[in-house]
Amino acid sequence: MFETSRAYLLLSKCIVAASAVSDPKGSASGGERRIVFAEAIGYLKKAWAGFKTMEAHHRVKDVLYMMARLYHAVDMIHERNQVSAEFKAVDDQYPTNVTSRLAQTL
Repeated sequence: MFETSRAYLLLSKCIVAASAVSDPKGSASGGERRIVFAEAIGYLKKAWAGFKTMEAHHRVKDVLYMMARLYHAVDMIHERNQVSAEFKAVDDQYPTNVTSRLAQTL
């Protein structure tokens, strides 16, 4: 299940990257962008469910962050805020421990 969820996360990243490559000047209409990002969000939801089941909290946060960014990109503010609130709840319960000395100084 973990590997399947990782694959869904990677697939959603590839979908977003491919949409940027196919339209480098950003001339795609908002509707086309919404369709592509909605497909990516669908895969992210599957990844989220798998990671949540496996209690892979760091990966859950990765998925929620990407979902919030995609919702923001297509001006779905309410959905973005819901996902952001869930990210904050997960981050409060399972904070990311920074072990890198460089990251701690930044």
